[in-house]
Amino acid sequence: MTIDFQYLSPGLTPELNALTLDELCQHYKTHYSNFVLDENIGSYYFKRFAEDVNLAKHSEAIACFMHVTKSLHLMDPFNVSVGNVMLQLAYSPLLKMRLKILSHMSPGNNFLQSITRLISAGSIDNARTKILRELSVNPGNVFLGVVLYELDVEHGISSHDWLPSFAPHKELRLPWQQRVAYLAAKGGRVEEALTHFQSLPEESRTNELLLNAIASCSLLQNDTSTAHTLLETSLKLAPSQ
Repeated sequence: MTIDFQYLSPGLTPELNALTLDELCQHYKTHYSNFVLDENIGSYYFKRFAEDVNLAKHSEAIACFMHVTKSLHLMDPFNVSVGNVMLQLAYSPLLKMRLKILSHMSPGNNFLQSITRLISAGSIDNARTKILRELSVNPGNVFLGVVLYELDVEHGISSHDWLPSFAPHKELRLPWQQRVAYLAAKGGRVEEALTHFQSLPEESRTNELLLNAIASCSLLQNDTSTAHTLLETSLKLAPSQ
């Protein structure tokens, strides 16, 4: 280890910052081999790899960085920072188009901070009303849609008053369906997750992280056959899991 017998500040960031790139790669691979990578933990690895001045000279670190970037993009296709890095690592005209559309949709930090304050104060209904009001002005805004859906999932609120009629830009429709299915599965809305997943075109079910989440939902429904099929497909897409 780079630092022996030294207390670090709480949190994962100081721990990762204390590692060399070789150690960081081993740390990431160990985590990925033993645990399901989530957006929170993945973001720490993403930031640490991205900020290392020696990244471009380290082939293993580049491979790890590409892996965590792809994983984060699969989990959240509307994360513009990750999307821009993904575009540099693996150019895609479709991704470029989607990022351009997303660049005109940001609700702004002030609005998001106001929602955070309302939620922190326990004013869930007020936060929800404010997001719905903003959606009426900017219909189909996927950033607002995700914030509202996450709020509903976390607080056990039905989304039937807005979700069925939510209509994102046609180029964002598929990633929107994938994102909602993933969030529903992650939040324990099993039937909702399965419904959204089943609405995806067969050829678009190529997201191994979503497949894993939906497999878990299928198991909760005692549908072991479907779960087994989904996990087999997932492993074919990403054998290193």
